[in-house]
Amino acid sequence: MQLTDEQRAIRDLVREVAAEEIRPGAADADRNGEFPEDVWDELGDLDLTGLTTPEAYGGFDADRVTYALVNEELAHGSLAVATALSVHCLATSCIAEFGTEDQRERRLSRMSEGRPVGAFALSETHAGSNPVRG
Repeated sequence: MQLTDEQRAIRDLVREVAAEEIRPGAADADRNGEFPEDVWDELGDLDLTGLTTPEAYGGFDADRVTYALVNEELAHGSLAVATALSVHCLATSCIAEFGTEDQRERRLSRMSEGRPVGAFALSETHAGSNPVRG
């Protein structure tokens, strides 16, 4: 499969950001249990926090290959940052797909800028890290 010029440009940009801005502080952030807010803000400035948000709500509306390329390059800098973006994109995608129009309008444009940060909660009845038994 050949990447498009746009996919290569985004991959190369994220690769550079990961190497120069994210990786140097990643070990300290992990060791101290801190999330690099400045890195997250930079991802927002680069429109990456709106990666999978539809353009109609201020997002980038990236295809799956671009999404995978961005996450792969971010993971070279910090797995925590890549995971945070992945979860954020899952949250924005769920709102875009299943939310009401009011929810999309109120939430997605702000989330595509990176604030608030998207999250989700998961509970499995008989499995996972904190099983619920009843």
